[in-house]
Amino acid sequence: MRPVREDTLRRYEARINRVIDHIAADPAREFTLDELAGAAPFSRFHFHRIFAGLTGETVQAFIRRLRMDRAANMLAFAPDVSVTDVAMYCGFSSSQNFARAFRERFSMTPSEFRRRRHYRTGADREGACCLLADPFRAYPSAGGAADIVSAGAGAANGNAGNVPAAGVEYQQAMRGAADRPPPRHPQPSCMRPLPGNPPAQDEIPWLPDGPPHVRLDPDSARSDAMNVDVKEMPAYRVAYLRHIGPYASETIGPVWGRLMALTGQRGLLRPGVPGFGISWDNPEVTPPEHCRYDACIEIGPEVDALELADAGISVQNLPGGLYAEYRSMIACDGFFKAWNDMYSQWLPASGWQCDDRPGYELYHDMLGCPPEGPWDVGICVAVRPL
Repeated sequence: MRPVREDTLRRYEARINRVIDHIAADPAREFTLDELAGAAPFSRFHFHRIFAGLTGETVQAFIRRLRMDRAANMLAFAPDVSVTDVAMYCGFSSSQNFARAFRERFSMTPSEFRRRRHYRTGADREGACCLLADPFRAYPSAGGAADIVSAGAGAANGNAGNVPAAGVEYQQAMRGAADRPPPRHPQPSCMRPLPGNPPAQDEIPWLPDGPPHVRLDPDSARSDAMNVDVKEMPAYRVAYLRHIGPYASETIGPVWGRLMALTGQRGLLRPGVPGFGISWDNPEVTPPEHCRYDACIEIGPEVDALELADAGISVQNLPGGLYAEYRSMIACDGFFKAWNDMYSQWLPASGWQCDDRPGYELYHDMLGCPPEGPWDVGICVAVRPL
């Protein structure tokens, strides 16, 4: 494994912050996976896991939070803009959906929030510091929650600090932000131009301190202890059963049991034969009932795919190439942490980035796997040099 390197961390940091800038420029609009992955650029296959691992929240949660933060600012500082217009401007499909989401976040209606947090009148001074309800809690290095809270308290006492001034100027800025042509954002020379490049930091009126950038500081001791090996993996021919539905042990476990029974009856399950678990979808994007998981074991070229098909077993080929394998003993409830450690701890400091080939869980000896775990598993991520 390559040693932890500061330049590698900063390159991952710059890439994820380009995505944050891209979203913060106009969080009300819809984004595609290709667009956000390309803004980094990261592999679209691994983008969601990388973003969540490095920022501490999913892309969808981040976008929802920015929309709600923008709405809260508009309610507080643009009192002449109706609640319905605030909802539409901030990307909500209806005022009813906005009101429901707003109540879940702030425990009050948008109208009540506006009455209590109206800084121009100084109303509810004792509660003013709660304005944004700690919107940047995942980003303490970006002028985060402490700065926002102190700014709100200062505004209630006539000293606005970093909070934009209320009144006509701010309302005009809010209304005109979407119409102003944004300056170009620096991008790597290998990237094609993307629509909606974000404006300069001081030209986003609803984010007075700029986008909530991340500062990566992985645990180097944890990364060094992870036993990750970057190596060439062969291509595998595998027999598999596919589960479509939520990723849960109670639904995936029986699929493995059925695969082992069927392949064992045909003499395919022998000592040393590896197994593979492949999660093809991200449940943050794909509805859980449509998520695909393949339980696989390796088979040789002599195995007849048509004979397996008669038993309901399919055959596919897994690509070979350069993979980073994090091998450890993993219990049933430890897979999420293992994948998250790979993306959030090891990868940013490794000098590698994800490739577009699928990742998988490699069970080194299926016949020796105890039914209840823990299992000898390699978390395998396809990589290429950063």
